[in-house]
Amino acid sequence: MKKLLFITKFIPAPDFSGGAKRSLAWIRFLSKYFDITIVGFWNKIYGYSRINQLDQYAERIEGVTFVRTKASLMQMYITCLCQNTSLILTQYQSIELKSKIQTLLGQNTYDCIFCSELASVQYVPEDCFIPIVFDDHNIEYELTERNAKHSSHILKWFYKREAKMIKKFEHEAWKNASMVSFVSQRDESICQSAISGIYSCVVENSYDDEGILITDEWYDEPTLLFIGNVSWKPNRTGLKHFLTAIYPQLKQKIKLLKLYIVGSGMTIDVQKLCKDDSILIKENIEENEKRKIISKSWLCIVPVYWGSGTRIKILEYWANGKCVVSTTIGAEGLNASPGIVIADDDDDFIKAIEDALSDKKWLHLAGLENRYVFERKYKESRVYESSLYRTIAAQCFGEDSNTEYIKNI
Repeated sequence: MKKLLFITKFIPAPDFSGGAKRSLAWIRFLSKYFDITIVGFWNKIYGYSRINQLDQYAERIEGVTFVRTKASLMQMYITCLCQNTSLILTQYQSIELKSKIQTLLGQNTYDCIFCSELASVQYVPEDCFIPIVFDDHNIEYELTERNAKHSSHILKWFYKREAKMIKKFEHEAWKNASMVSFVSQRDESICQSAISGIYSCVVENSYDDEGILITDEWYDEPTLLFIGNVSWKPNRTGLKHFLTAIYPQLKQKIKLLKLYIVGSGMTIDVQKLCKDDSILIKENIEENEKRKIISKSWLCIVPVYWGSGTRIKILEYWANGKCVVSTTIGAEGLNASPGIVIADDDDDFIKAIEDALSDKKWLHLAGLENRYVFERKYKESRVYESSLYRTIAAQCFGEDSNTEYIKNI
């Protein structure tokens, strides 16, 4: 069996974030065809205590502790200004991790290097001749440009500067990879328009729905659900806006309304906005408990006003047969479904939620429509089919492949 070095920013154990879920889906798939060594930073909260979740997929797991303080970040920022480098990328550089990867490459003969997210590309040696598969979770420079638009004063300048440097690095990463995978046709088109001759394919975000049972046993009170990593700025900004501008108006209209906030990276500024007894926070809970909350919630929301890539949280909602109200950006890159209502204006968002909650029968049917779209397009076993391996094998190892399979990924 061929050997693969899987370099990731954070080792996906546990897989609480969308990025971790995508990395884990790749690991599950690649383990069918490769002996995998996983290397990256340990989870910030759990360290290496949960790596047993990956034992069945990886031959070896090597991690280092991610250390970042305000003081070290400020020192790093000054260095980046002097050296004209990107802080967003540099903050994930580690001498210890670099040494570990160099040792692994020196002691083993790998057939392929898989880079999960842009930050991991920094660790591939310049003189490396091993085929590289680069999975670009988001177009990072686009995300940073959008961040600049939603920032003010000096932060706007900072993010514009970062975007220029990240764009240059990301373009080079595309050029140097044997194959680049994107989460949507839209992202792939941006790459193909920017640089010709890049071999790329679309590998949609997906969700592992094993064990999901769709029921109509919902909470007695109308209940909204938000899932996400709150430390991710687009999630945090959108959630704060929802809590301050939208939820108070909904509470006036729907007296028994409740809101669950489920996820990770809960910040103090968001917690301060959740003093109302009707708002329930569930942080870093296990998958089984989270699925129970999803199953019993009436309606799921995605108040995300900027970002990049596609939202795995929507696929999670769809897999559980739930109706969704989202902004246009929140649903960007996903197939349309009758069970997702798009609303960008606050008044429209409020009306969409109010209308949906007034008709439980429609909510149930809309959720089933979403489940149907999920099964046809985003189910993990459908996204990660054997044809995807044949595409990788053809591009990285020159093995025969059926052209039809390559086109239909």
